[in-house]
Amino acid sequence: MNTNKTKVLIFEKGSRYTDRSFYLYIVTQFKYLGVNFYKNGRWNQTNTYIAEHALKVMQILFCVFNKYEFSIKDKLKLFDVLVSPVLNYSLEVSGYFESKDIEHVHLKFLRKLLCVNKSTNLSGLYGELGRVPLIIIRKVHMFLYWLKILKLNEQSPVKQMYLLLKTIQIVISLTID
Repeated sequence: MNTNKTKVLIFEKGSRYTDRSFYLYIVTQFKYLGVNFYKNGRWNQTNTYIAEHALKVMQILFCVFNKYEFSIKDKLKLFDVLVSPVLNYSLEVSGYFESKDIEHVHLKFLRKLLCVNKSTNLSGLYGELGRVPLIIIRKVHMFLYWLKILKLNEQSPVKQMYLLLKTIQIVISLTID
C-alpha cells in the first residue's frame, strides 16, 4: 500500500466527530471512475458537475447545428447520442435522485430547439417533441440494471454485494420498527 497515494473518504452527515486516528489522508470528496463522491453522501454536487460538462457538449452541438442543416428529429438523435450519455453517466448509482441541474440541460436544449422562452409549458414542450423528463429515463435504466443484477451468478461480486446490502437493509428496518 502506498501511503502517499492512499485516501480515505468517510461518509457522514453534518459535522459529527469520527475517530480518525488510524486514517492516513482524509478527504471530503473523491473522484472514482469520473464520479465525484462527497462526504455528505448526497448527489447534488455530483449532478451539478455532470450537468456542467453536458452543457459544454451541448454548446459544441449547437455550433454544429449553426454550420449544418439538420431536421429536428436528427437534432434530437444527436442530443441523445452525444449529450444524454454525459447527463446519464453513473445513473445506476445516482439516477434515483431527481436532479434539477440535469433536467435543466435537457430543457435548455428543447427550448432552444423550438425557439421558445422559459415560461413555455413543460408538458407542451415535452409533448411537442415527443420527449419525457430525463428522470423517467434514468429510473427505467436503473430498473433494467437491477434486473441485470438479479440475473447474475450467485458467485458474482456485484450480486454478493447486492445480497449483503439487501440483508443489512432488512435488519435495519426490523430494528427501527
